[in-house]
Amino acid sequence: MNLNIRFFISVFFISVFFASCNNTQEEKKIDYAKVQNTMMKVNKIMVKNEDSKIDEFITNSKLPYKETGSGLRFYILSPGKGDFIEEENVVTLLCDISSLDSITYYSSKEDGPKTFRVGKGGVASGLEEGVKLLKNGAEASFILPSHLAYGLIGDEKRIPPKEILLYNVKVIDVKQ
Repeated sequence: MNLNIRFFISVFFISVFFASCNNTQEEKKIDYAKVQNTMMKVNKIMVKNEDSKIDEFITNSKLPYKETGSGLRFYILSPGKGDFIEEENVVTLLCDISSLDSITYYSSKEDGPKTFRVGKGGVASGLEEGVKLLKNGAEASFILPSHLAYGLIGDEKRIPPKEILLYNVKVIDVKQ
């Protein structure tokens, strides 16, 4: 028998087999509430694990970090001058972004200063929250849990998925 004919006969019988299986199986319904509940439990466990890593880092650093309601940890090394940074301000920072175990992902020394408009996205939400605690000339350290950084996918360049980030920043310019 020709190889092409065997192939088509095989595909036909396999198709019939799967079609008959589908007709005899009862369709399963997805319990979305149960799936959502399970995902919430998994997320709570992941947040606890991240919190433990952050707490250990802070204890070892011996710096008096404070925590916001979102989970951002911050330590202001130098307060700066003038008004606090607000939504719509254009901010220019010198910053180093690293993991808690000192793997540097970005540095202004190599990549240049970072400029962005506060409240317009394009940067980690934890960075936007953190700069609002600062004034022009301020220096600070921020610890961003992954949900305030680049989350489940990372930045798809240098920062891996689910990474807790340490931002060391200096505000060098603020424009209204």
